Amino acid sequence: APSELKNVEAYVKTAPVGADANISIIKNGSTTIKTLSISAGAVSSGDNTASIALAEGDYLTVNITQVGSSTAGTDLYVNLTFNKG
Repeated sequence: APSELKNVEAYVKTAPVGADANISIIKNGSTTIKTLSISAGAVSSGDNTASIALAEGDYLTVNITQVGSSTAGTDLYVNLTFNKG
């Protein structure tokens, strides 16, 4: 049954310093559907601005595209919230 990705939240134990930590959620290996940025000095970020439709067989990957510059953010965890169709 179809479902929706409703919310994405990302957290780090150690805040990135010098640059943001950036995370992309990729659908089916090719389409970026959500991008999160944990600001330098911060430990969390979230995005619930738009629901993304998902069909049976779709898969998601989490890509870390930037970790900070002088100090990398550490111990990342990502929460994905879904609504089942």
